[in-house]
This record gives sequence, structure tokens and C-alpha cells, in this order.
Amino acid sequence: MWKKEFISIIKKDLSEIKHKNPRYSLRSYSRKAGISAGALSDLLKLKRTLSPQAGKKILSRLGLEKKLSPLSDRQIEQELSQTVTMLSAEAAPMIENWYYFAILNILELDGQHQNIESLASRLNLAHETVNQAVDFLLKWKFIHKIETGYEIFTNSWKTLDGIPSESIRRAHIDGLSLSQKAIQELPVEVRDFTSFVFNGDAKQLEKVRIEVRKLFHRVQKIMNTGSADTVYKMSIQLFPIDQWNKWKTKGG
Repeated sequence: MWKKEFISIIKKDLSEIKHKNPRYSLRSYSRKAGISAGALSDLLKLKRTLSPQAGKKILSRLGLEKKLSPLSDRQIEQELSQTVTMLSAEAAPMIENWYYFAILNILELDGQHQNIESLASRLNLAHETVNQAVDFLLKWKFIHKIETGYEIFTNSWKTLDGIPSESIRRAHIDGLSLSQKAIQELPVEVRDFTSFVFNGDAKQLEKVRIEVRKLFHRVQKIMNTGSADTVYKMSIQLFPIDQWNKWKTKGG
């Protein structure tokens, strides 16, 4: 994505300045960029995320806007103009099947212009399955077609009230099936599965739900600090393993 090129431009510019003036400091450069020295250092070490708004502002302050390639410039503009797609009941297939969001996230990877063949190969799916998913994503304006394949338009979405609960159940079952396949086929070096059994107060479940969502955001932030090259799925299951007859009568 554009962030990789952004870092390269900044590093090259700073290097050229220091070559002419060895006493020029990172602190001086950060003042020119309009951010703290610590923040700039973290950016250069890929330890800090960068929004398109901040990226454009920094390049503007440094007079480096024209150094961006047309592709990166277009990616920034796309991120700035991304809209939130509202999913209705007609979008149930996207909710129920894991590979729709996998395709969207692959298209967000650095320089990954993909076509049906490359997507099918990367996801180990049939061409027909990928083709149907791509047609759906085109229809809902998540992606658009370009000369070299497909390009993401937005990966922001919300569900309306019309999504059936059965679709949500299918989505969770689909995710568990994928997890089972990952355990069987992937080496432990590229995955992490952890579980434990404990006792607790059922009335605290809502608080746990909130903490789980916070955890998702923290993990995503950590994984986004470098240069994205792989698409991951993170799932957390929390459920009682006793008194099922009691819980089933509550209609959950």
C-alpha cells in the first residue's frame, strides 16, 4: 500500500539532508514534518500506524507530495473517500462465507492487484466460487474492475436489522470449520490456538464482550504497524460447558 512508499520517501529525503549536513537531527526533521521526534521515529521503524490524513499532511509540510507514485496517491484518495456500505438481508452470503472478507483484505495488501485466477490460487478455492464472490462485491460496490484485475473501493460496512440470525449462526459455523482446517493443515509457527476452562459469573458476560472487542482492535493495531503481507482471521469463542439444558430454555 501507499504507507510503504511513504516511509521510503521520508527515509530517502532525511538521508539526503543528513548527507549534506551531518549535524541535521531527526528532531529538526520532525519539527519540519509537524510531528514529535518520537512519533517520527516510530513511523520509520514501522511501530506506528498512519492515517491517510496524517500522511498527506506530513508530505505537504515536507514538500514531498509530488514524490508519491500515481498508484499510491490514488490509494490515499480512495481511503479518504471510502464510504460505509450498509448490508441488508440480501447480503447474507457475504456474512455467511469467510472468503468475501478475505478477498477484500487481500486487495488491500501492498501492490496486490488480483484477478480471479490469483485470488482462487491464494485462497485455495474453486474459480467459480471466487467468481461469484467477486460479482457480489462488484454489485455492492466494495470493489471495482481495473485493467490488471480488481481494486478495493471500500472495506467499511455495517449491517442493517434485516440480517437473519440464521445467517449469523452460519457465519460462526463457517469460521469454526475454517479453524478446524487451519489446525489440521497449518504449522504452529503461523497460527495460534489457545483455550482454557474456568468458572465465572454469568452476569458479567456483557462486560467480557466489550473487552473482547477492545482486544480485536488492539491486535489489529499491532499487526498494522508493519507492511501487511498476509490476511488473518481471529476468532474468540466463549460459552458455558455446563447446564446446557438451562441455557437452551432461555432461547439463546
